[in-house]
Amino acid sequence: MIHHDPFAQPFHTHDPLIGSERLRLYGLTPEVCENIRSHGAFLLSVVPEALDRFYRRIGDFEETRRFFRDDEHIAFMKVVQTRHWQRLTEAQFDEAYAEEVMRIGETHYNVGVPPKLYIAFYNVMLIALADLVALRYDATFPEAGPADQFTLMKDLTRVLMYDMECAITVYVERSNSIFI
Repeated sequence: MIHHDPFAQPFHTHDPLIGSERLRLYGLTPEVCENIRSHGAFLLSVVPEALDRFYRRIGDFEETRRFFRDDEHIAFMKVVQTRHWQRLTEAQFDEAYAEEVMRIGETHYNVGVPPKLYIAFYNVMLIALADLVALRYDATFPEAGPADQFTLMKDLTRVLMYDMECAITVYVERSNSIFI
């Protein structure tokens, strides 16, 4: 059954939800974006290990291993993903971001990654990042308290859920249905 979801509007730069309303839906306020930017170097320092965990987990499943030819392909994808994480830590959700996330969604759709796997493995990445932030935050920011770490994780979760939804929206557009 096809549903009409008012939040699954076509993800194009002329879409009013690409701007302030879509960001507001996810709680991506200027303060949240500034918090992500101010922690950008720290977050990028944990991305390589998070990606290592991500690809180890992908390797646990034949259904996901098949998307990668070899270790060289995975190494290339880590470089590409690191660039995307750089963009996410800049927290600039503008037309350039929209074009990039559309390409990401299109690529995943075109190679046949089902949304259930895309979402499941985004979850793997979020958990890896949460673990690494929990392990390294206090040593990196000794003056900060637990509330600051918690706020960072809430803000990072907002960014990641927004990023995932934007890419999944491409699936919805391409298939003309809702998968969940």
